[in-house]
Amino acid sequence: MAADTKTRRRGETLRRAIHAATLAEIAETGYTALTMDGVAERAGTGKAALYRRWPSKRELVLDTLRSALPDPYAVEFPGTLRADLLVLVSVMNEAMGARRDLPGAALLGELFHDPELRGALREKVLEPRLALLERLLRGAVDRGEIGPGAVTPLVVRTAPALVFQGNLLEGRQLRPVELEQIVDEVLLPLLRGRSADVVEG
Repeated sequence: MAADTKTRRRGETLRRAIHAATLAEIAETGYTALTMDGVAERAGTGKAALYRRWPSKRELVLDTLRSALPDPYAVEFPGTLRADLLVLVSVMNEAMGARRDLPGAALLGELFHDPELRGALREKVLEPRLALLERLLRGAVDRGEIGPGAVTPLVVRTAPALVFQGNLLEGRQLRPVELEQIVDEVLLPLLRGRSADVVEG
């Protein structure tokens, strides 16, 4: 039966099966103990099929995470500061909450022991999303909604940190009212407060 499965699946169908197996393996064994053999066995394919696509388990895990997370650039943003922030935190919340098979704590706990994995995740998963948020904030600056001094690396990281913390610590998606509180009680006052400080300075 396994041999039939190996010869039958190709292309995107096989790729999806390998990604699903990778997520399941991380959840069960963690990143350090994950092996290409284990992923191949769970996916019902040969190890060679993995190495043809990914030269190492690090590349396999990164590609799996990129595939599992929705593309934030595919989302339509309204074009005003508050509305854009609400859409963005909602997308982040859905990405974490809708996919409970994403290896949250299981993977994050091991980042500290693998500097290369940590750097690759930052470069390939986190930084593109932070760049999108910065682009949205720069758009608000161009529209005159906030001052240019409001957009700093720390401010840009605030929204993802709050959404991530809520999902990770409470183990659930944040409710719409909680997302509104993040925007209205934290992000907007922070952005507008920094804008005012710059103007007064």
